[in-house]
Amino acid sequence: SAVSQVAIDSSVITSDIKHLEVRFGDFTPSTTHGHLGFSTSTNNGSSFNTQYYTRAYFNTFNTGTPSWTIDGNVSGGFMLDDVKGTLDTLTGGNGILQIMNIQGSGTKFATTSSFTRNSHNSNWYGYFAHTRIDTTGTINYLKLFDFVESGNLQTGKFDFYGYK
Repeated sequence: SAVSQVAIDSSVITSDIKHLEVRFGDFTPSTTHGHLGFSTSTNNGSSFNTQYYTRAYFNTFNTGTPSWTIDGNVSGGFMLDDVKGTLDTLTGGNGILQIMNIQGSGTKFATTSSFTRNSHNSNWYGYFAHTRIDTTGTINYLKLFDFVESGNLQTGKFDFYGYK
């Protein structure tokens, strides 16, 4: 059933976890133009890291050239997938988010790759991003949510993995 967000907290992200991985499948937003996004916290969700520097690529596989790139600071988190435009029906997105060295004292880094199909023109899309999370504190909370319109996550399967 639809939820506003999917989150894991410090009861799951314990001090022996060094890297996080989230695999998501068949994600669809409830809003007109939803994006699956993520945000992290160092105080178990009381507040969230505010700066994410990202270099992202969004590619239409039907044309073979990147449709756009993003290069800059984003407040509050960053999107993992763009699966629903104004002409689209719910199509589903699939991908992987990895956040490395969450316990380390240095800046944190994440990579994202996802794949989806646009329902109104049958194009296939790939999304790939590198993100710097500007915090030197330990990440102990991760949430996944509709990054653009604050709608619900309509469907999807989310598998979390913690690596020691």
